[in-house]
Amino acid sequence: RAMAYLTPVDEMNNMLIKGMATRQASYIQPLYKNYYNDTLKLIPFDIEKAKQLLTEAGWVDTDGDNIRDKIIDGKKVPLSFKFTYSSTPTNREYALLIKDAMYKAGVDLQPEPVDQGQLQTKVTAHDFDMVLSGFSATGPVPDDPEQFLGSKNWANHGSNFTGFGNAESDTLIAQGNRETDEAKRAVLLKKLQAMVYDDQTI
Repeated sequence: RAMAYLTPVDEMNNMLIKGMATRQASYIQPLYKNYYNDTLKLIPFDIEKAKQLLTEAGWVDTDGDNIRDKIIDGKKVPLSFKFTYSSTPTNREYALLIKDAMYKAGVDLQPEPVDQGQLQTKVTAHDFDMVLSGFSATGPVPDDPEQFLGSKNWANHGSNFTGFGNAESDTLIAQGNRETDEAKRAVLLKKLQAMVYDDQTI
């Protein structure tokens, strides 16, 4: 959640793509009005809130190097991670904006540009700390989320790149895929969206 508060989405949108994108709080597009969970709120860019959350989680700068750290298994570990992305000029600017924002909160983000083929290899092998990626969907109703949210598709190195999922979310997906009543399916998908949001998975 702290990383979400430290991602300057609006600045990225305005500076790099001329404000052409529209933010949404869920993986389901708002145009699917019956299915979109409109109770979920956009997470604002808020460095102070991120600092608060990190401190509460035990990440503090103990040595004055401006990078937070924490004792894990008896060893001091800095809050540092690689940010993997497909190497394009726009993605590079995204990475630098995010890196700068996170540094202000004591987080060391290290950009790792790779070509698109390497990116695909890394995400399917779970060989990344944080990744910049995206997906799209079309159709009269939301697509089956099993492919990118089903827990088995993490275990088998499928398209669930983030490792999201547990028995409850898998059950919601399965029930939603079987449900033919639109209103009942909407209830299931809205609950699933809330789980993804709470996890800040995607």
